[in-house]
Amino acid sequence: MTLLSGACEKQIQKGDELTQQERDYLRQRAAQKCIEQTNDTYKTYERATNDTMLGFERNQTWKIEYKKDNVVVETSYLYVWKVSPPDVYFRLRQTENGTTTNKFYKFNTLSNMDMVRNLQKKRCAKSMDISDSGSSINVRIEDPRVRIDDETLNEGEMDYRLTTAYPPFFGNLNRKKTLRTLDNDEKVTKTETFEYVFSTNAVTTQPISYTDVANRTFCVPTFTSPIPPETLNVYDFPFKESCSLTGTPEFDPTELN
Repeated sequence: MTLLSGACEKQIQKGDELTQQERDYLRQRAAQKCIEQTNDTYKTYERATNDTMLGFERNQTWKIEYKKDNVVVETSYLYVWKVSPPDVYFRLRQTENGTTTNKFYKFNTLSNMDMVRNLQKKRCAKSMDISDSGSSINVRIEDPRVRIDDETLNEGEMDYRLTTAYPPFFGNLNRKKTLRTLDNDEKVTKTETFEYVFSTNAVTTQPISYTDVANRTFCVPTFTSPIPPETLNVYDFPFKESCSLTGTPEFDPTELN
């Protein structure tokens, strides 16, 4: 019994004696093994989202309902504006706090693939809570507990739901936030949900020209250029966007014609 305890203690001590370089190596090896094991899943998702996106047709429409505790507060709409392979242009008619704006987005199949592979890398590096299958990817981001006042704390999480029905960027618009309020005894006193829900809508006729659309901006997903030998552009999640009233270096509004 003493011998066994001594052996266990010795093993633990050996583990504690690993250098930071050795720990980093083991993490990298585990991440690489995960990449190899999940390649088929992410390749399926990558191809499916590209095929789906290029198969969209102008005026194809989705409804996005913003719900608080399952009660619809506001409704927005997402439209396909133009498909010009490898690029696809969307228009988001978004209503927030009673104000309606129009965002035109430009995506292409290469950035779409990069986004999918970035999610795979984050999943395998365990830097983000991600579950996946060939048809969906779910991302959970925890909101750390924070003190609101002398008697109240808040905590919660945001769940992003991505499917092969649309590019991964729009997982930003298909999300659910759960917010819990706690007292000083860490007892939950209230739970609230704030949810954006996607659903297919009837095809909607849009203005012929983008110049006929009011309160418009032009947006692209932002990224950091890869550092060799990396080849993938690096995207954050939730995916950030770069918008302008006049266009961006990657997006000339005349492309919408």
